Amino acid sequence: MLLEIFQALAEQIDDNITMWDDWELHVEPTPFPIAESPNINMFPGDASGSDGTAGFVDLYGGVPISITFRVPSADLTAATAMALAFMDADGDLSILAAIDADRTLGGVVDSIGWDEWPWSRYLDFPVPDGDGILLGSALNIVVLPKAST
Repeated sequence: MLLEIFQALAEQIDDNITMWDDWELHVEPTPFPIAESPNINMFPGDASGSDGTAGFVDLYGGVPISITFRVPSADLTAATAMALAFMDADGDLSILAAIDADRTLGGVVDSIGWDEWPWSRYLDFPVPDGDGILLGSALNIVVLPKAST
């Protein structure tokens, strides 16, 4: 069930983001150590939840998921613009808008929720070859799997 959720989430994000010209976005359903960026991946999140989504986890069996993005930071102005576009609630690069396009992921889950401001602060991710950093952030969501019938 979890891998199917992660795959559906990655596919929906990839299908609903229109990347800027001359950029190729890499979206994967699991963490991956590639040097190619920009990239988006996801992994199981923190089960503690926040006040806004804790009930989804505690009461309804929701699955916390962290979605991270990484953008190249050689040009910090461009990196910041791309990072903010990924974090925006609307727009061609908005990860939230991509998820919001279908909160059931094509019927794979019952629903997806997140807090009013679900993003972490900016995070630095090391470049796999050890030469520099990638700018990024983490989006914490809660997925309610399909109810068993």
